[in-house]
Amino acid sequence: MSETVGNVVIQVPPENAKNPVETPEADPIKKDITLTDIISVTDQSNKCDEIAKQQQEIKDIINDQLHHVANIQQVVNSKTKHFNEIIDQSIAIVKDTKKDLIIIQAKIQNMRLMLRLGTSK
Repeated sequence: MSETVGNVVIQVPPENAKNPVETPEADPIKKDITLTDIISVTDQSNKCDEIAKQQQEIKDIINDQLHHVANIQQVVNSKTKHFNEIIDQSIAIVKDTKKDLIIIQAKIQNMRLMLRLGTSK
């Protein structure tokens, strides 16, 4: 006959069965299981279950945070790409402006030269 207490199954021998080999004196490894032992094992089992639940909750939170980080990285990458495009456009505008200023400078020097040649006659 057996009894189940929590997650522990206890084998209970019939009352009329006598086995001198299974007494604690005959076999020091085997001990009588007391109610305190059962409660202790059940309590430990409950603690293990609670720890497993908390570990799963922690894993879920970490996975959520990793998804948030991935989303943030996608946003940053898209913004960076857009920002890089704006910088490239700005550099192109500055280069065009520099070319235009060089052309203006050349024309002004040309006009000065023409004015000098015109006044020296």
